[in-house]
Amino acid sequence: MKRAKKKTSNTTPKGTSASAPAHSRELLLKAANEIFSDKGYEQTSTRDIAQKAGVNISLISYHFKGKEGLYRACLETLSSQGQETVERVLKKPASMEDFKTRLNIFIEEFINLHLSNPDNSCVIMREICSPTPNPIAMEMFKSKFIVVFEKLIDFLNYAQKQKYIVSSANTEIIGTMIMGCITHLMRTEMLRKTILGVPGLLEPNQIEKTINQVANNILNGITPR
Repeated sequence: MKRAKKKTSNTTPKGTSASAPAHSRELLLKAANEIFSDKGYEQTSTRDIAQKAGVNISLISYHFKGKEGLYRACLETLSSQGQETVERVLKKPASMEDFKTRLNIFIEEFINLHLSNPDNSCVIMREICSPTPNPIAMEMFKSKFIVVFEKLIDFLNYAQKQKYIVSSANTEIIGTMIMGCITHLMRTEMLRKTILGVPGLLEPNQIEKTINQVANNILNGITPR
């Protein structure tokens, strides 16, 4: 006897094409980053996101298991790229010149990372500045973002052992200053243009000078004379 063929279930939500899920995931992430950055987590609804993305609202559950999963995915975008950057750039420096070069590249790439993901960066800034960060954000900070900071501190500690950094310097303070400077540049860029009416420090014709100035100021304060 021939066995009856089992019917395969279609997990694609109704009202979507077979090719919709892969593309709609990116549409949802983009829309979510934009709205989360503007309204914050609590004030954003899944309906808002689906409407902006132009997709069926059921696809949020299909791809992300709901609003919380979508928010986590948004935060993961920048943290994953940040981890890739520190792994690639902050290797043990072989010389004083190598240390200076790697630190300069790190600052440059982190600024460009934020510039290329403005909405995602804004979502993270919003959580950092909040007196009561979202639990999902706190989880991500502890498990993902802290890795970037720890890698930076390891890099600075190694440089200090090699005497590329003065022994009196506190590497945790240096690391905090570096990350804080990058964050501050991002947060005040729009204020310079809209309130002060002056060119931004991260404009294409200015960004290289800004990066070099930041790196030089830090290095002048921590390297041996």
